[in-house]
Amino acid sequence: MLHYRVVTPWNLINNPNLIEKFQLQLDRYLLIISLGLFLNGIPAFYINGLIGAYNYIPEEGLDENRTINREIFFENQLFKLLSDKKSLQTQILAEIKKLLKVRISQTAFDQKNQYKSFKLSDNVLGIKIFFPDKKELLYGIFNFSKQIQKIKLEGEYFDIISGQEIRKKYKLGPYEFLWLKT
Repeated sequence: MLHYRVVTPWNLINNPNLIEKFQLQLDRYLLIISLGLFLNGIPAFYINGLIGAYNYIPEEGLDENRTINREIFFENQLFKLLSDKKSLQTQILAEIKKLLKVRISQTAFDQKNQYKSFKLSDNVLGIKIFFPDKKELLYGIFNFSKQIQKIKLEGEYFDIISGQEIRKKYKLGPYEFLWLKT
């Protein structure tokens, strides 16, 4: 089984020098997380990625390259932070947990499946997962733009993340992503 890491420091996805609404930043962050989770195999997260921590470089400098993103969190501080339902870290973790729950429930991410990527527009990436021995398909649609993107699909689909049916024409919101089943 293929193992891989989803390493995503919040400040590498979201520029801390820009003033943007938290929801837009969260959508952008989750887009990158969802792309990583759409790959087959077993994803591994550092706690930093699950709570949207910034890229960590110790004040005393790096003792080795792997020190980046390995901030030490003390258990009592982390639990206190995550017990606050309004904290940004709690909100980030809650959304990633939703994605993980959906991913775990799908056999589409089995090691034996094959992938094909395709471009729906300059800002929208599609990834098709297909099963060599079955007719089942799963599509990942990822809007890498801050703008709404109109897409056209052939047929009707079910978004396994939101639970909604997606018709032939769809407007993807900024940084929106879909995991579609046929």
